[in-house]
Amino acid sequence: MSSGGETHDHSVSIASVRGEGLIAIGINTKIFIVIHDGVKEQTGVVDDGQVVRGVAFLQSSTGSRYLVSGGDGKRINMYSIPTLKGISEEQSNLFSAGIPLSFSVGPHTKRITHVATCGDSTILFADKFGEVYRLSLTWTPDQTPNSGVTTTMIKCGSAPVFLLQHFSVISTFFLSSPISGKSLMDHSTENGNEKTRTMLPLIGRRLFTCDKDRHARVSCYPDTFRIEQFLWNETPQSVVTSITEIPDPTGLGKNSYFVVGCFNGMIHLWVADNTLLDASTSEPFTLLTTLSPEDVGVVNSTIPTTADDGATTRAVVSLVHVDMSSSINTEIHTNGKSNTQGIFIAYAGIKDVIFVPLKYDISTQKLSFSMETIKQTHLESFPLAMIGLNNDSAFLLGRDGCPRILRLIHKETESTIQLVKECYAELEKEIVNYTQGAADGTLLLRDMNLFALWNYDAVDPRTRKRNARAVSEDDDDNEDGNGSVEGVDTSAAANNTANTTTNGDTVEKKNMEQMVGSKVPRTESGGVV
Repeated sequence: MSSGGETHDHSVSIASVRGEGLIAIGINTKIFIVIHDGVKEQTGVVDDGQVVRGVAFLQSSTGSRYLVSGGDGKRINMYSIPTLKGISEEQSNLFSAGIPLSFSVGPHTKRITHVATCGDSTILFADKFGEVYRLSLTWTPDQTPNSGVTTTMIKCGSAPVFLLQHFSVISTFFLSSPISGKSLMDHSTENGNEKTRTMLPLIGRRLFTCDKDRHARVSCYPDTFRIEQFLWNETPQSVVTSITEIPDPTGLGKNSYFVVGCFNGMIHLWVADNTLLDASTSEPFTLLTTLSPEDVGVVNSTIPTTADDGATTRAVVSLVHVDMSSSINTEIHTNGKSNTQGIFIAYAGIKDVIFVPLKYDISTQKLSFSMETIKQTHLESFPLAMIGLNNDSAFLLGRDGCPRILRLIHKETESTIQLVKECYAELEKEIVNYTQGAADGTLLLRDMNLFALWNYDAVDPRTRKRNARAVSEDDDDNEDGNGSVEGVDTSAAANNTANTTTNGDTVEKKNMEQMVGSKVPRTESGGVV
């Protein structure tokens, strides 16, 4: 992976739909999509036409599943993903050969670095200047003439709405699950004078945006102009590289738990009080505990002593919450001898995945790490990416291109990690073939710097390399661009960055004219999406 003044044209991103066996992996300009039901595997490959920085899945109001991508081409692209049951033998070869582009919007004014989805019609994305936008979609039925077949047409409801800015490259972008316990105070008037106060349920989320300058901001969503809290945990701070959410073990929704992993290897467990009113002056987040790599007992035995950058070696690649309580009986779950849930931890320079159990303390009514029963499983290569697969398992991609499944299982009187690596033969073949055919050969994944997008040194502009921008960056970030919006019927899949609107749709053209250019009108909105 290049750094400093060189191009940052190598990237890896990953997304999944837990419980559905659906995974997407973006490596440079390719997106590998795999559907696996535990027996049958189907793999497809997409050339996104840009260096992919972020991928996410979205389910439409009609139930259709879409893959959303964003990257250096400054575009948001969407691909329709069939279900495994919906792939016939005739469609199987077509799925393997490639998935057609369903929708594309852009170019944005800056390169897109992160993508997330909310609900069935909202895409959130961040660009390299630390600006965060919301893109709203509309779904309309479209009947093909003389065929009687009705499909879904995707359109932009409006130009992307500006939400917030960091003035710095964002390192981690995370949208929480809905907050069921949060309330809103409503003021109403009775008999003209007397005021009554009622509690109204507020369905919102938390948007975590963490940047290279070590800020960890938690904003209310969709009202992102309200900053809930900055997560300060130590001096000096470290850049946040991964976040995972833990459901409230009581099931009441009064608290939300988040595990935050950092570039220096530290892991922090935070609890957020969901019962605080929006007008409260109290901060909802409280730091419960912190773990270092030394605390989990892996540094001295597994980190190479010749590592050039100790911080990079210790950096947290990914955190995944796993819970097997639904797959074991109640007696095992409550006898206090078995930890049914915890966190999988993957470090950049450690050939192990660490499982740290979580326990609920009835006296304090809070979660904590159980340090007595930490487990670790050795890997054949360093981890490149990891994400949740099912409630009790995670999907891991190693730097050797080999996919693996990590499953939390109950063995005798304790929990342990089961490592499985034979499930994704097609996916491994596609990834290995692509990386071996790349300019860097087999070293592409091994040498990729996962943090180069934001972890770079200042470069003297008089000596930096010229004409070294990625091939997908067709416009300079400070120049005007000609944006376009494509619907389902598009011929631009092979070259997403050069598309222009030709259908004369004045509404979409007006929306995109507002979006592109060196200055973007920033519409601040506090409405619920």
